[in-house]
Amino acid sequence: MILGMSASADVDLKTILDLVRNPGGELFPESRGWGFAIRQDTASRIIREDSPVHGNPTFSAWQGRRAATDVLCLEIIEGVDNRESISFADVGPFERELWGAPVVFAQSGYLSTLELDLNQRFSPKGKSAAEEALCFLLNEVSKRNLASPIGRHPSDFLGALGDATTQLNQFGTTNYIMIVGDLMLVHAHLSLFCIWDTCPETESATGLSGGKNQVVVSTLPLDGANEHKRLPANTLSVFRHGELIARMHTSGAAEGKAKGTMDESASTFLRRLTEAKIANADAVARYGEHQYESG
Repeated sequence: MILGMSASADVDLKTILDLVRNPGGELFPESRGWGFAIRQDTASRIIREDSPVHGNPTFSAWQGRRAATDVLCLEIIEGVDNRESISFADVGPFERELWGAPVVFAQSGYLSTLELDLNQRFSPKGKSAAEEALCFLLNEVSKRNLASPIGRHPSDFLGALGDATTQLNQFGTTNYIMIVGDLMLVHAHLSLFCIWDTCPETESATGLSGGKNQVVVSTLPLDGANEHKRLPANTLSVFRHGELIARMHTSGAAEGKAKGTMDESASTFLRRLTEAKIANADAVARYGEHQYESG
């Protein structure tokens, strides 16, 4: 599972971490590792562990800690058996530096080995397909010698990243979230779920008030959230301060295996909601029918 958040004002970290539940309402008891990154000033703070998130004292401590951020990137690595070990080097989100700023990245899907040239500027430290994907994308973008997109419209960066993403798509499924400064870039290869939260007068369930905007994207519907919409497949969207500011289409179909897995996840979501008795007919309808359309 990956999750990203962009907001027009700082959001209490607890309100976002409390959304992290699997479709049955549990805190991923079969996970093998987890991590999240938040922006503080001009730096990113990354917390990650190569252990299950369920019952994890570090994760619980951060849920109760007073911290706020306007962008967030989170990854939970799931497994059939939570006793299966994973290397700490392969736990995301992953970080590199470009334009003197941190670039944070989380990816979900099945990717074949990219066989990167280790002599290039960016190379992986571990064996994670997500870290390889980040290095591939940044190597391609850096070839164009672009100006930093931070504090300006990211059209040139979006074009370069979109072209690189289309190349990456041939290796599998590339749903990803990338944080660059105050930008959140989201690639929906198949589809990603999206909660768009605008609170003109009163405080919302996700912690915003007074006309502030927030968008949360995730590979799974978030337990307890009201309306899940979908970002269109094969799109790269750019959010700043909780607003969609740019979008481009990519090409290349996702692997059938990954698509089957996504379809299975959707089916599992509905089944678990029913079993847990936390769904109603409207929630099921929203899950299948809502599609996000940009204005």
